Formats: sequence, structure tokens, C-alpha cells
Amino acid sequence: MGNMLSQHHISTCIAATAFALAACTQEYDDNTARLPGGKYPMTFAAIVQQPLSATPHTRVVDTDVGSAIDCSWSDGDKIMVTVTALADDFTAHSSCTLKADGSVTSYDPQIYWQSMGAHSVNAWYANISDNHTSDNAIDISDQSNGLAYVLKSEPTTHTYYDNKSTIALRFTHQLAKVRVMLTDVSGNALNTTTAAVEIRQCYTACNISNGNITPVGKANGNVKMMHPTDTGGYFEANVIPDDNGISRQKHALNVEVNGKKTTASLAQAVTFEKGKIYTFTIMVK
Repeated sequence: MGNMLSQHHISTCIAATAFALAACTQEYDDNTARLPGGKYPMTFAAIVQQPLSATPHTRVVDTDVGSAIDCSWSDGDKIMVTVTALADDFTAHSSCTLKADGSVTSYDPQIYWQSMGAHSVNAWYANISDNHTSDNAIDISDQSNGLAYVLKSEPTTHTYYDNKSTIALRFTHQLAKVRVMLTDVSGNALNTTTAAVEIRQCYTACNISNGNITPVGKANGNVKMMHPTDTGGYFEANVIPDDNGISRQKHALNVEVNGKKTTASLAQAVTFEKGKIYTFTIMVK
């Protein structure tokens, strides 16, 4: 059984956090001045770069954009936002529920500007563990019915001023995406109705804290990939990145077709890195 490594791409998602604030009738000369509590709400909007598909989605989706992979929001997605005032370490959190167009439908809770000084802003998204810090290992070994997603924004610092402020946050995937297509010896896509693919020698559990992933256990498990939705489609899974210095090539995948099980090796060694897409074509003899 042979195979070919076809491509890998950086995967990113852009979100902008817009703070739309009520008009202010009071002027502040000092940018660390305190603001009246509960008066100036923080409101957020997530913005995507590419047009959304007309097909409804129930999760963050990856979108092919030329040779790159982008992503878009889906109805019901939630981003967690943390805002910390650098002057006094005052910290507030909000869970924002999104529509597919990036608008926020609800805040839990609504948070307010407390001062005009500099604030650090962090945000993250996860469709596992309810976005919250978890002290318990989260199992992502079986993605046959859906992919695991964890995205985290690059930290940014923002200073409130004049009731007008917009913060752009760039989210990056914290997992590595793997796609596998099965073909026959002539290169024709297989009917995958009776096929299954697993990625071997992976971490299968992790803890998630504020969008940061910590692997649990050893990288000696298998991850079941999500089945293609049509012939010629890809098996997919999002996996915990490999440790530094670790590469995979020989017997990288378990493949089963029509009850026949075997392992597949890669044409060249590869290390799974967060935020990158790895696409493989596996020829089944």
C-alpha cells in the first residue's frame, strides 16, 4: 500500500471584536481614569474574511480559499473573551454567542469598561469542554461523528478612548487538521461506505485552559477520523500537535476497506503542527 503527501497549509480565522459604547458626556484627561460602573457596555462582533456558504452549519467550518484554508463562524458558536485592566488587574469574562454572520446574539454576562487605561484582550473558541478550563482529561480519540475544534486569538492590548474603539483579533487553530483520501491503484476515489481510517501514535486526551492545550498521557493512541460525506471526499480529524523533535512516516495510518485492515506509511516524514492542514492521498491495493 503506497501513498503520497500532497500538501499542508496554514489555517487561520479572523475575528474582530468591536466595542460599541454609549455616548459619553464627561471628559477624562487621564487615560487611567475610572469610568462609571455599569454605564459603558462592551459589545463584540466576530468578522470573517470570506463569504459564507449558503448551506447552514452547526459548527466552525473550514473553507477552501485558493491554496489556503480559512474558516467561518456558524450559528450558535461561542467565543470566550477575557478583558484585563493592566493598571489594577481587574478582569472580566464574557461568553458571546454568535450568528453565522459574526454578530453576537447574547452575552453571559454583559461586561463594562471600568477605566480608560490599557487593557489586554484575549479570546478563544472550543467546541469541547464548553470553552471552559478543565481539570479533567478531554477525550478526542473518536471524531467519527464530528471534529474537535480549539481556536485561540493572538493576545492584544487596547486602550479605551472617546467611546469609540475596535479591536481586531486573529484566531489560530490550536490543533492540526489531517485529511486523507483513499484511491484505487488507478487513482480513482474509492467508495468509502465500508472504509475507516485512524491516525496512529497520537495524544488522544488533553486539558484546555483559556484556549491553551496541554496533552494528557502519552502519544501512543489512535484517533478515528470523520467519514467523508461523499465519494471522493476526505476522512478528517483535528489532532493534538506532535511534540518537538517527533516526526511520523512509517505506519502512520490504520486503514480498513471492505473488512481488510492494514497500515499506511507516508511518502516523507512529517510533524503535525498546530494551525496547519495536512492532506494525504492513500492508494489502496
